[in-house]
Amino acid sequence: MQLIRKADRIVALDENKEEMGFIAWRVLSDGVLNANHTFVNPKFRGLGLAGTLLKDLVTYARENDKKIFATCSYVVKMFEHSDEYKDVIDPTRGIGDASCEIV
Repeated sequence: MQLIRKADRIVALDENKEEMGFIAWRVLSDGVLNANHTFVNPKFRGLGLAGTLLKDLVTYARENDKKIFATCSYVVKMFEHSDEYKDVIDPTRGIGDASCEIV
């Protein structure tokens, strides 16, 4: 599997370059990353891919001194149930209400 970081998403590709899934965000006016959508292709579900994508987004945020405001239901759930991500949660907005955007 290969993770490709783009301006507004991280895409996971398999060895045949088929898109396995992605995690997307929007950069808010203050530079905070609004994690608004996670998608895993049904044929790749159950492999922990959403978690891998989230971990890479968190790594990106840490490397770039960014905070994350979660509105994607998956990211909201993970942020609520794990202290692993406390340092990247936007202190002003906290955790969102899981109102994913359509991207």
